[in-house]
Amino acid sequence: QWFKGIQDIQRLPYNFMAVEKAKTVFIVEGEKDVNTLTRLGLVGSCNSGGAGNWPDEITKYFKGKKIVLVPDNDKPGLAHADSVGRKLHSIAKAIKIISLPDLAEKGDVTDWVKAGGTKERLLELVKQGKVWTPGPVGQKSADDWGEPYALPGKILKAPALPIDSLPTAVANFIKDNVRRIKCHPDLIAIPLIISLAGLIGRKVQIWPKRADNWTERLCLWGINICDKGQMKSPALKIAVAKMRKIQKGFNEEFKGEYAAWKKVEEVRKERQKTYKKLCEAAMKKGGDGAELPEKSQKLKDLELVEKPVKRRMIVKDVTIEKLADLMEVSPGLTLVRDELAGFLLNMSRYNTGSDRQFFLECYSGGEHNVDRINRGEQEVEDMYLNIVGGIQPPVAKELFDSE
Repeated sequence: QWFKGIQDIQRLPYNFMAVEKAKTVFIVEGEKDVNTLTRLGLVGSCNSGGAGNWPDEITKYFKGKKIVLVPDNDKPGLAHADSVGRKLHSIAKAIKIISLPDLAEKGDVTDWVKAGGTKERLLELVKQGKVWTPGPVGQKSADDWGEPYALPGKILKAPALPIDSLPTAVANFIKDNVRRIKCHPDLIAIPLIISLAGLIGRKVQIWPKRADNWTERLCLWGINICDKGQMKSPALKIAVAKMRKIQKGFNEEFKGEYAAWKKVEEVRKERQKTYKKLCEAAMKKGGDGAELPEKSQKLKDLELVEKPVKRRMIVKDVTIEKLADLMEVSPGLTLVRDELAGFLLNMSRYNTGSDRQFFLECYSGGEHNVDRINRGEQEVEDMYLNIVGGIQPPVAKELFDSE
C-alpha cells in the first residue's frame, strides 16, 4: 500500500551517522555533493528535497557544530544557504558561507572538484572565510546589486531633518524656539540632540543584533555650517542651556561637598599629627622593634572620607590629558564650541600629533591607558566625548579641503 508523503516518519539529515560524530559539517544541496565531500575525507550533509526545503526537525542535529555552507552558484542556492544559516545560527558553534572560485553558473562543489578543486584548497577557503551572521531578511547579496555607475557631479541638497520624528517634548521645544529667534530648525535640533546624548552618557548602550555582542553608545558629533547672521550662536546657546543649567547645579553641589570635606581634612591632619607623635615616642622608647600604638577609630573613619570630585558635563578649551582625567569620573562629556574652527586648528598644539587619534578613540570608545613620568599611570575604562559647534562655510572648506 502506498502513502502520499512521509507521514509520521522522522526525517534525518543525509549522512546522519557521520554528522552525529563530526565537529565540522559541510552543508551542500544534494546527496551527490555530500558523496563528493566524503571522497575528499570531509563530512557533508544535506536535506531531502533540494534547495528551499530544509525541515526544521533536522536542525537540532547540528547543535554545537561548526557549519560550512557551500551553495550552488545560482540564486536558489544562495537563498538556500542564507535560509539554512538563519535556522542554524542560534545553535551552531560557528557558521561560514563559502563561495567556490571559478565556479560556473549553476555549478556545485562536485563540478568544482572535477575542475581541479582539492581538499586542501577547500579548507584554505574555509580558513580565510569570515564567520557569518544573518543580516536583515531579504537583504541583497553582493551579486544582486548590478554594475556600479558614476555618481552625479552635482552635490544634492541635504534632506530636511525630520523634527516631528523626535519625541513630542523635544520637537515642540525646537519649534517654539525657531519661532522666537527665526532660525533654521537644524541649528537648534542638531546641538540639542547631541546635548541629550551627553546627558544620557556612555552607560546606556544599544544592542543592534540580538545574537551578537556588538553594542553602541550614544556618542554624537555635529557641526552647523552656515554664514554669519543665520542665528547660529543664539541657537547653540538655546540648545545647550538645559545642560549648562545641570552643570551649574553640579558646580554648586561640589562647592558644598568640597567645603565639608575641607573641614574634615583639617581635623584628619591634626589627628594624624598627634598619632605620628605617639608613634615617634614609642619608637624612641622601644627602638625599631617597638609596638606602635593603634590608630583611633575616629582617625580611621576620617581616612575613609574621600575627596569629592566635580562632575563635568561640558568642556570647551581643554587638553587631551585633562579630558582623559575628566572621563575617569564623568559618564558623559560634551565639547561645546561656538566656533569649532579654533578647536580643529589647535589639534596637537601641546604634543607631537596624537590629538586626532585620541578624539577618534573618544568616538569609537574603548580603554585608554597612558604612562607618563610626571603624571604617572592614567586609565580610562571607556573613552567618550560628544562634540558640537558651528563653523562658517569658507572656513569649513579651507579646513576640510586641506585634509
